[in-house]
Parts: sequence; structure tokens; C-alpha cells
Amino acid sequence: MIAGAGLDRAQSMLEFDWRQAREDFDVNALSNLVLLSHVAPAMAEWGGGHVTAIASLAGLVGMPYEAAYSGSKAALATFAQSARAELEPRGITFTEVFPGFVDTPMFRANAFKHTYSVAPRDAAELIYVATLKRRERLGFPAVEYARARLAAMLPARIRDPLTRSAMDPPRDIQSSR
Repeated sequence: MIAGAGLDRAQSMLEFDWRQAREDFDVNALSNLVLLSHVAPAMAEWGGGHVTAIASLAGLVGMPYEAAYSGSKAALATFAQSARAELEPRGITFTEVFPGFVDTPMFRANAFKHTYSVAPRDAAELIYVATLKRRERLGFPAVEYARARLAAMLPARIRDPLTRSAMDPPRDIQSSR
């Protein structure tokens, strides 16, 4: 499955652009379903195969200013889970990958506070090994993955201030404060 949309352009829900959301969902979710609908029948005919879906830590918990991106990556992860449940009896396995900040142009353009980054080669090696081992799930860095999973379980009154503190609001929001 393909990794993700081009540059992520953070935006406030007060100035939400549905065209950007459609692009995020087209690239991060719908295109992966279309691709899977083409390769799954061939994999089933061959007796199996493996698919690696590159989601994001942002797909584990809704992040402010990143609604479309977070939602599209959550959709991708859910598609992979649904497909795994359906296709595993036919020998088709899935790895869901939830990377943190991989140092790419998209990483430099998003609204997240950049407290760390993972080199692209290191991320690729982690994904490659998880794919070879047919792991069901990979999240990295491990501490950030655990934080995102924990945040998703918290009540909104606790989680929302935490997610807001992890973000750099878009310039138009910063100037209105």
C-alpha cells in the first residue's frame, strides 16, 4: 500500500478546506483500497501474500489542525484490519505500520511540534523487518507509539489538552491569540 499524501498542510477547522481533506483521503485511504482490490484476487489465487499499510501515529488519535490527515490514516489502518480479518484464511497477511516523525519534506511541513525525528533509512529498515516477519503491527519510536495508544484511551477532557500541547498551531491561529 502506498505511504501517504504529499505535503501535509495544517489547517484549523474554522478554515477547513474539504478539497484538502478529499486529497488526504484519496491518497491515504481510497487509493489503497483500490490497489488492494486489484492485488488481493491475485494474491488469493497464488495462495497468499503480504501487504504492509503505512499509517501514522496520527492515525491512532485525532490531532488538532490535522483532522483530515489523522482521519485518513486511521481509515487506512482500519481498512488493513478489516482486510486482515477477511483475507487471512486465504493466506493474505497484513502489517499495519504507525511511524512517528520520519525526516521528510512532509515532516517539516506539518503542524506537529518536532521533538524528534527518525532517519528515513532507519524507518525503512524497521518496516522492512516487520514486513519480513509478517508482524501484525509496528509502531515507532516505541515510546511515542505507547504515548499515542495511551492518549487514545484517555477521556477527551484529559486527552485534548495533551494533543493541543503537541501541536504548533497554523500561523493564522497563532496570530489570533
